[in-house]
Amino acid sequence: MDCHYFLKPENRWLNKLYFLYLFSGFVLLTLC
Repeated sequence: MDCHYFLKPENRWLNKLYFLYLFSGFVLLTLC
């Protein structure tokens, strides 16, 4: 997917949700 897609203001919530998904996955990997 194009990186510019996440830079659009209307898609900023999706960018936050995607970042939260990656961050939670990283935390789970480090804890387990």
